[in-house]
Amino acid sequence: MKIKKSRFYCEMSLSRMNKDMKQKCLKIVSSFIKDPLFELFVNRVKESEIPEYYDIIKEPMWLKEIQGKLQNQKYSKFSEFVYDMNLIWKNAVLFNGEESEVAQLALFMEYRFNLKLKNLAMSSQEKYLSTLTRLAEKINRYSQYLQNELDHVPTNNISNRD
Repeated sequence: MKIKKSRFYCEMSLSRMNKDMKQKCLKIVSSFIKDPLFELFVNRVKESEIPEYYDIIKEPMWLKEIQGKLQNQKYSKFSEFVYDMNLIWKNAVLFNGEESEVAQLALFMEYRFNLKLKNLAMSSQEKYLSTLTRLAEKINRYSQYLQNELDHVPTNNISNRD
């Protein structure tokens, strides 16, 4: 199940990871870490328990690693964060097979992640629109002020000098 990504989401993914965005991403990751449903994806897969995992998975990723990267400012772009989150379910499907319960759980996690991204994009878009609205109101007030000033400028009859 895929959620269509908006143009604004695509613009977000190109943006730099600022402090506000980092906090929002940490909140998303923390919500997954706290959810017992996604317990399998919280910590690194132990090689001692599943030795063949690292023969198949060349780019392992887990939620605590993403949380640490966010806390230590390792992401310079929002898209890097999204890439790492996507690795979690990509790896789960690759290792366990698309029909496995683990893969289905990972795909459900992807669905929930995409919903959170959609909400994040909408809240960022609303913030942007709110800023534009405030600027438009300021411009309108300033235009009214200037018009008022112009209306009160004394008009002198200027005579032509020969």
